[in-house]
Amino acid sequence: RAITAQNIENQCSSNALASGINGFRAVTCSVDASREVLVVGGLSGSQSFVVEFDLASDPLNPEMLTSQEVTGRITSVATDNGAIAYVGNDFSQIEVLRNSAIPIDLCFSGETKLQTSDNNFVKMKDLQIGQQVRNSKTGGVDTFYGWAHVDRKTIVDFLKITFDNSQETIEVTPNHLVFLKGHPITASKLRVGDSMAASEESKIKNIELVQRKGLYAPLTTSGRVSLVLGVQASCYATINTDHGSYLMLSGLFEIPVTFHTLGHLWFTPYRIMHSHFGINYASNESLFLEWSLSVSNMLNH
Repeated sequence: RAITAQNIENQCSSNALASGINGFRAVTCSVDASREVLVVGGLSGSQSFVVEFDLASDPLNPEMLTSQEVTGRITSVATDNGAIAYVGNDFSQIEVLRNSAIPIDLCFSGETKLQTSDNNFVKMKDLQIGQQVRNSKTGGVDTFYGWAHVDRKTIVDFLKITFDNSQETIEVTPNHLVFLKGHPITASKLRVGDSMAASEESKIKNIELVQRKGLYAPLTTSGRVSLVLGVQASCYATINTDHGSYLMLSGLFEIPVTFHTLGHLWFTPYRIMHSHFGINYASNESLFLEWSLSVSNMLNH
């Protein structure tokens, strides 16, 4: 038995991630064996889409992972080691949707818990677009409006941080930003004994390296998230570790700007599109790609 085009088209018709895809018709596909992912290119009327499916879950009826509208009339797709490219307009157009060289040191594990507006907790991997979450700075309510980056398949190294007097943990990549005494720092700079929880009694007890499947970088309207024990974290990360947590902007004066502030400014257009036009970013990893590559290019010049 094998996956049929009908299986794929049925998934696209019923899956919430593909709510904008009506009457999807599969045209081409490619398998990323390293990630056990099927990438399908197809058409919905005059629009073209590239959709990823998880072959590990159920090869005959795979779970949809991401969907993305692309320009041009899609002809062919290719994928390998996380990279995705497609050919459109009868082979006159070649586009790279995702580069396998994108850094992945910028996210939370799917097991890390985020505080919701009703003061319960939800795992990152279970977050739903539009969900109301707690603002870690003001205690008010934010909206989770999309992912800066999400990859449910890749195996990633995380720092697992445990605390005194608690069974709770957080798992974050070394270059992701967290707040220590109100200041954003990379998680790699945290040390045993630091007080990053709301209670002074819950100091960091241990930091160890663990591997987890999947990585998640949520976007909220404040650019912050509240984790277990009142731990405050940024939605953003450093791209160039040579600059630490700050970037010096030079002109008449040198002005230190945190990567948290820089990241929040960069995503302003997306927040405006969400707040004024109701646009959410359920599966568009290009947000992360555009931001990371643009900032990296800026820092390297």
